[in-house]
Amino acid sequence: MPHIPIYTSDKFKGVSEGGLYGDAIEEIDYYTGMILDQLEELGIEKNTIVIFTSDNGPWLGVGEGNFGSALPLYEGKFTSFEGGMRVPCIVRWPGKVPAGSTCTELIASIDLFPTLANIARAKLPDSELDGKDVLDLWKGKRKATTPHEYFFLVHKGNAVRSGDWKYHEKEFYQYKKIARNKEGPTLYNLEKDIDESDNLINQYPEVAERLAKALEEHLQRISK
Repeated sequence: MPHIPIYTSDKFKGVSEGGLYGDAIEEIDYYTGMILDQLEELGIEKNTIVIFTSDNGPWLGVGEGNFGSALPLYEGKFTSFEGGMRVPCIVRWPGKVPAGSTCTELIASIDLFPTLANIARAKLPDSELDGKDVLDLWKGKRKATTPHEYFFLVHKGNAVRSGDWKYHEKEFYQYKKIARNKEGPTLYNLEKDIDESDNLINQYPEVAERLAKALEEHLQRISK
């Protein structure tokens, strides 16, 4: 819903300080609450998994009041920067997912299918899946970590993340006015540099080489 053309019903026009986009977010919040209330009224809230997430970061530069912000992440939709690819994910499953808990391990939307299939005891297809079962993370299992060694971001500016390291094959900027105009590949440590501004490729060439190799192998695999 929060996608151009931005729209909100009369009931929510002007209710926020964030313009039309903020009004749309307020309406989404309201109706999400109504869905949760309805699950409780039907008595099925403990047997229902609710997942609230997004497919990408904000679509910047599409008109005043038509987009949000990914700060402190850099850039937005259509790019491989964290601001375009990294989004929150809220999972609600009373009695299974600990209420109020936070998980800092990364997962991807491709993980939803095998995880939900596991919960439903459904048979997965015989073909290889990129997604992984992340139920241990959802349940807050002690010492559970992401099952992914690499996260590949294939969109104009191809990139790969492994742990705190992020390698861009070539940086692509959707919004030239905020471009940093770096040439060639770049390497960032996201733990210390969340907005991807300090290129460390000359200090850690071995890390860049490892990630570049993993990215190239992935690109070859998906092109077959």
